[in-house]
Amino acid sequence: IAARSSEMTLSQIALNSVASLPGVTAALCGMKRGPYVAEAVELMNLPLFDDAYAAFRAATRVSLDS
Repeated sequence: IAARSSEMTLSQIALNSVASLPGVTAALCGMKRGPYVAEAVELMNLPLFDDAYAAFRAATRVSLDS
């Protein structure tokens, strides 16, 4: 998860994590701007996380400093 999530935006990690949870069949997100749509569409070509909880834990360690 960490290797794959390092190439994803924080919003992609969050959306893919929610979509990967057991019992979730659809994850809704805001689509106010074009870049939001593009990021969400990119996820359609990626597999779901095997362990969504691990993805949540990995996302909390993502540094926002660039």
